[in-house]
Amino acid sequence: MNKKLIWVLAALMLCGLTTFTSCTRDEGETMVYATPLRAVLTGMDYGDSVLVVGHKSPDCDAVLSAITYASLLQRLGINAKARVAGKVICEPRYVLQAGIDDIGSYYSAMREARTSFDGMSDEDILRSDYKEYEIEGLRVGIGSVMASRQLGVEELCRRMRLVMPTVREEQGLDMLFMMLGDREADVTHLPFSGEGAQAVAEAGFHTTATADGCIITSYQSSRKAQVLPAITEGIRNFVR
Repeated sequence: MNKKLIWVLAALMLCGLTTFTSCTRDEGETMVYATPLRAVLTGMDYGDSVLVVGHKSPDCDAVLSAITYASLLQRLGINAKARVAGKVICEPRYVLQAGIDDIGSYYSAMREARTSFDGMSDEDILRSDYKEYEIEGLRVGIGSVMASRQLGVEELCRRMRLVMPTVREEQGLDMLFMMLGDREADVTHLPFSGEGAQAVAEAGFHTTATADGCIITSYQSSRKAQVLPAITEGIRNFVR
């Protein structure tokens, strides 16, 4: 289930709001009926239990959404259990043993944990926030990683470029792109891999790649709203 929908359902359940269904009579008149959302959820056949799972490469959104929704189902008498779909990375691990005393310090520490790569291989780092898409018949992967004080964006870009061809082949991708963000420097490096990937990146971001194979732009915070549309535009130009 989409994580945004999970939060909407949770809010509606807590507020005791209703969902609406409609049917059409033989005369053509549409009748609308209000049904308590609680009744809809508890009326489903879950069997002995139900597992609540977030997306792959579980980050804080995926892990905490699963825990929250499973907890709400449990309060409704449903035997729900939260699960993850992959290896839990550093930030959610920290959030779950945290022992919060000071919200400000906790937030700073959480940001540090998000960019901690302790115990992770370069391939683990690449896959830590990674999604795949089909665009104009091409299989495309886009990963997103934040630079840290320990691993700056230039070094992170160099290391990602080394493992990207291997990951692209393992995943059967036509192209692979990475978002490597540095908030303090207000910059994002976008290395790429695959035949035609440079032409796609240059067309999508309207700039020229560096000699070592990277697009450098102002900070891009959203894969869905910023990077994916640019790559889609580049692919459409490339396909033509």
